[in-house]
Amino acid sequence: MRREEIGRLKVKNRLLKEATHKIYEQRKHLDINEKVYCRHERVDGGEFVEIWFMTGGCNHDKDGGCTMCNYGKGHMVDENEILYLIEKELIKLTPPLKQLVISPTGSMFDDTEVSPDFRNKIFGLVEKYNCEKFITETRADTITKDKLRRMKDIIQDKVIAVELGLESSSEFVLKNCVNKNMMPEEFIRAVNVIKEEGILVTANVSLGVPFLDEKRQLEDAKKTVRWALDIGVNTVVVFPLHIKPGTLLSYLYKENLYDCVSLWSLVEILKDVDETERSKVQISWYKNYYNNEGKIIKSPTTCELCRPKVIDLLDRYKDECNTVVVKELGRLECGCKKDYFHRMQVLETKDTKNHLLNCYTIIAKDFNIDHEILNEAIKEL
Repeated sequence: MRREEIGRLKVKNRLLKEATHKIYEQRKHLDINEKVYCRHERVDGGEFVEIWFMTGGCNHDKDGGCTMCNYGKGHMVDENEILYLIEKELIKLTPPLKQLVISPTGSMFDDTEVSPDFRNKIFGLVEKYNCEKFITETRADTITKDKLRRMKDIIQDKVIAVELGLESSSEFVLKNCVNKNMMPEEFIRAVNVIKEEGILVTANVSLGVPFLDEKRQLEDAKKTVRWALDIGVNTVVVFPLHIKPGTLLSYLYKENLYDCVSLWSLVEILKDVDETERSKVQISWYKNYYNNEGKIIKSPTTCELCRPKVIDLLDRYKDECNTVVVKELGRLECGCKKDYFHRMQVLETKDTKNHLLNCYTIIAKDFNIDHEILNEAIKEL
C-alpha cells in the first residue's frame, strides 16, 4: 500500500480530538528554564542515557492528540542554545555508553517540530560521541527514506535505532481509545522503510489503554507485542501507563472511569513471551522517573509490602531481559498478587462498545461537544 493510500485511512475520532484539544489548551506550558533533561539507568547490560530537549511540542498533541499523552506543552526555543545544552550534557557523560537516546518533546523527524538543519546538527553531535547504539523517537507518519539516509550519512560508526509509538495493533483501539490518528498499516509501512535502510526499529506498546477493562487491557497488550514481533520489529518496549495531568486519562480517573493497571499485569506479559524472543521484549516506565511530583498523578504498582522486590526484579529484567528474572517474578508470593488473580478471574468482561458509549456521552456533556460529533463517534463503534 502506498503512503498516500495509507494517509486516507487516517480517520480521526472527532469527539476524542475535541476533548483532548480542549484539555491541551488548558494545560500549563513546560518550564522554559528546563530546556534539556538527562536521565540515566541500566538497560540491556550497560549504561543507558536519555537526553530530552524542548521544542514547540508534538503536533498531534496540539491538534487534539493521544488520550494518555502529555510529554509537554513546549516553547519555541533557540536551536543553537539547544545544541549547546545537548553538547554540554554529552560532555558530562563518561564514555563509552551502551545506548544514547536523544529525542524532542514529540517527533525527531517531524520537520515542523525539528527542522532538518537542526536535526542534522544533533546527529553531528552524536557522530562525535562514543556510544555503541543511538536511538531516537518519532511518529510513524514522519518516516521517509530521505530523512533516514541523511541520518545514516552523518552517523556512520554506530548502531542506529528508531523508536515508534505503536500503543496497540488494534484499529478499533487506536481510533476509539487512544486517538492515535494512525492505522496499523501506517506503522507497517514505517517499519519496512526503516528496515530497508538497515536501521533497527523499536515498537512502543501501551499497557493500560483507557476504555478497556483490565482483562482486555492485558489481552490487547499481549496481542500487540505478538503482532509487532511478527511484522519484524527488532525490539518491543512495554509501557504501563501512568496517569499524567493535562490528559484525558486524568479526567477519566477523576470521574472514576479509569485506574492504573497492576504491575502484575506487566509480569503476565513477560511470562507470555517465548524464551527464544525474550531479549526482544523490554520494559520501561514501570516506575515514575520524574523528580517533580506534579508530573504524575498515579502510577502502576503493587502493594507496599511487595513493591520494593517487584521493582527490583523489574529493574533487573530491564538490565538483563532474561527468563531467570521472569521466573523469580512468577514465584513471588503476596496477598496483592492473589487478589489480582482472583480479580482477573471473577471480573466480568465489559461490553467495550457500551462502555465507550457511556463514557463518550459523559465526555460530550462535560466538554460541551456537539451532539452531531457525539452521534458520529457512537456510530463508528
